[in-house]
Amino acid sequence: MVGYVFYVNAYASVMFLCLIALGRYLAIVHPLSSRGVRTMRVAALAGVDVWTLTFLFCLWGLLPSVFDADRQLCLEQYPVSPGYARFKLATAALGFLLPCSILG
Repeated sequence: MVGYVFYVNAYASVMFLCLIALGRYLAIVHPLSSRGVRTMRVAALAGVDVWTLTFLFCLWGLLPSVFDADRQLCLEQYPVSPGYARFKLATAALGFLLPCSILG
């Protein structure tokens, strides 16, 4: 569970920073046309969506098929199984490359 909470915190932080940057972009570049989007309701829904998607996405790392049941480790294990390697590649793509491309 410690590893799960660690990854949820890390990826949710990245996503919230991405939302903050997107909000600033809309407020500065499109101040009048984005007034309908920059509301408390949209911000609350975006926050709930980020937490929900992050919790669900990180559940993939807890699947028994990903981790070796014989080894009791907190966060990482090396060498990794092919399933865990796919999980780490997906987290790198969705947790770093996607937000980086949005901000870029």
